[in-house]
Amino acid sequence: MVHDAALDFDNVPPEAEDADNDRRTRNVNTLIDAVYSGINADDLPNEYFVERTILEATNASIRRINEMVAAHLTGETKEYLSTDSLEGVADRNLFEQEFLHSLNVSGIQPPYDRFEGWDPDHYDTQPEQ
Repeated sequence: MVHDAALDFDNVPPEAEDADNDRRTRNVNTLIDAVYSGINADDLPNEYFVERTILEATNASIRRINEMVAAHLTGETKEYLSTDSLEGVADRNLFEQEFLHSLNVSGIQPPYDRFEGWDPDHYDTQPEQ
């Protein structure tokens, strides 16, 4: 028997969607427990999170997983905000670009080193071969 009709997901009963969401939540929590076992230990080394990664396809999924990982943490919550711009400052470039480009965070080289001559502000420009 061949079915040519497209599936109509608008007619899926809400209970089925709820069951799928519950299953996904359980699966992600199981994954978090496996990857980040011992997450609440008092003496976690600085490298604990650097050595563990859960990859996901979309930023929205990453945000949800990060929130779920954070829910596993105990202790005081602290929020650190970043500054995108400074108001009332004569020189908004407190650090020269050369200095910022020289920073090596977590031992990872910046990607632009691999594309010498490529201008990231012009996406249509190809790296020089």
